[in-house]
Amino acid sequence: MQKRWRLSKYRVKRILECFCVDIPAGKTASLLGYNRHTAERYFTLFREHILEYQHQRLMLVLQDMFPENIKIAVNRPAVIPQ
Repeated sequence: MQKRWRLSKYRVKRILECFCVDIPAGKTASLLGYNRHTAERYFTLFREHILEYQHQRLMLVLQDMFPENIKIAVNRPAVIPQ
């Protein structure tokens, strides 16, 4: 069985910098010397975190607007539409 290696914080930060300036995952991988699948996997993780954050913010806003009707979903799994 293959052992999964994690990237260092520095390398993840470099991928995040490329993500933030809209460089595609494939181009990011070639610029940084990483595998394309690695860059795509981290880009997907960044998108999932953004989606989860936005969902939590929306639920808080809705709860403030309609306190009697909205319940906050705890630990809702992040799903990105395909």
